[in-house]
Amino acid sequence: MRCSISIALMTVISSSMNGVYALDQLLGRALVDICAEVNAPLSIKLPLLPPVVYGNIDACLCLSTLPSFLQANVVTRLAINAVGLSVVTSAVQALINTSPSKQQCTYPDHSLGQCIEGNPCSFTCTDGYTAMPPGNFPTSCDCQGTIQPNGQCLQAPCPSGVCERAIRRRRTTLCRKGFSPCGTLGRGAKAYDCVDTQNDLESCGGCTVPFSDDEATGVDCSAIPGIADVACIKGGCAVSRCMPGFSVSHDRKSCVRSKPRLSSQR
Repeated sequence: MRCSISIALMTVISSSMNGVYALDQLLGRALVDICAEVNAPLSIKLPLLPPVVYGNIDACLCLSTLPSFLQANVVTRLAINAVGLSVVTSAVQALINTSPSKQQCTYPDHSLGQCIEGNPCSFTCTDGYTAMPPGNFPTSCDCQGTIQPNGQCLQAPCPSGVCERAIRRRRTTLCRKGFSPCGTLGRGAKAYDCVDTQNDLESCGGCTVPFSDDEATGVDCSAIPGIADVACIKGGCAVSRCMPGFSVSHDRKSCVRSKPRLSSQR
């Protein structure tokens, strides 16, 4: 039953946001969203019960991508298993709406919103368009080539090797030092989050969701079978405790199923 309710609620949330976007496009307006940097405990209070803190939410979040975040984040997954998706959705929405950094974001045509630290309304340009002015706070997506009948921007041919080097340089400047651009679920190949892959539980040692045409190189420590307590330390999963029926491996990177004890024969 809980699974059916969760799927239904996610459909309603996604449909609502898609409806807003469709209306904006129909009326010729830029896309809008509500985004904020959140760094606060996920505390949930149920009637007649004391509040329960399930962990800390430290992420740049938008209402449009909340369904995918709730299912991917280890803290929200724990809370969903305890109290259900609708309660957790309302709690995280409240964290977004009460954050001091909350902003209503208006995105230009040919762009994807990209909530990042220091700029919740950041975006990346699509369809061959270029973010302008260059830097961390662009305001539009402009075509530096020829606009095709289908709206795509056809860039001028790039000399062999030059474009590849430019892409590598751009990726090194997308995030501040110590963080790497990792893809985000449900937001397209050009959308990314800046992740500390040396300490991030869900992208440990690299990105588990690749950015653009990169390859997935990280590990989701929270998805290790039989895990009960784990951390990402210096880019590697460090297991402290496993669920009943499992034991910590010798290298402390996984949980191995315990061998059943044979009953003594009389």
